[in-house]
Amino acid sequence: MVDDDREIRALITEYLGMVGHDVVETGSGREAVELIELVEQSFDIAIVDWQMEGISGKEVTSTLRKKLPETQILLATGRGAEDLPESMLLRFSEEVLRKPFSMKKMQEAITRLVH
Repeated sequence: MVDDDREIRALITEYLGMVGHDVVETGSGREAVELIELVEQSFDIAIVDWQMEGISGKEVTSTLRKKLPETQILLATGRGAEDLPESMLLRFSEEVLRKPFSMKKMQEAITRLVH
């Protein structure tokens, strides 16, 4: 879970833990890239915020694709479809969620990715 918004990250991490997922979280793109470079095994899913200060979601997903290609990517963005078309985002991920989204919508996307 990569999001520079502490409250969103905490909410999603808590929810995912409650429904049985093991979660590793980072608070910035830089932290995420450093973690990706250290791990040797793919994550099942990476939930990545698209727009972060410093290293962006685009750079995080690029690093994931190179280092951990089996990891499924779920991008989260607060930008509207008119500014950031889903077709463009799907070049970097398997699923896209537009903020704000419900935990139900997120769980549905995760279920599609792991099955």
